[in-house]
Amino acid sequence: MMSPPPDWLTQNALQMRRNLTLPERTLWERIRRKSLGAKFRRKVIMFGRVVDFWCPEKNLVVEIDGESHSVISPEESMQFNEEGISVLLISSEDALNNADQVLELIASHAMRGCRCESCRPSFVTLST
Repeated sequence: MMSPPPDWLTQNALQMRRNLTLPERTLWERIRRKSLGAKFRRKVIMFGRVVDFWCPEKNLVVEIDGESHSVISPEESMQFNEEGISVLLISSEDALNNADQVLELIASHAMRGCRCESCRPSFVTLST
């Protein structure tokens, strides 16, 4: 059984949940309440870090790069992969300016149960 996260990390996650960045808030408003057919949670603690969005039923993490935290490292990526979790990395710019494309990308991975090599454990982005 996994031990509970340290109090400081729980408090950090709570603070981040209350103070989403504009790109995070923009995406959250579009994916919450099962709008893509699956439940997403925001600012969830996984493997000792806080991830932006987590869809447990589809084993999908969506991370928005930006100023609020560091991007998942290669070591962390391996942890997610070992647990069968896909990670999508979305740029802040895409979350704000290409929201429809971002939703299509998330839906194609989450709703179709994507297990393609390009997103396990690699990152998929819209920006080049």
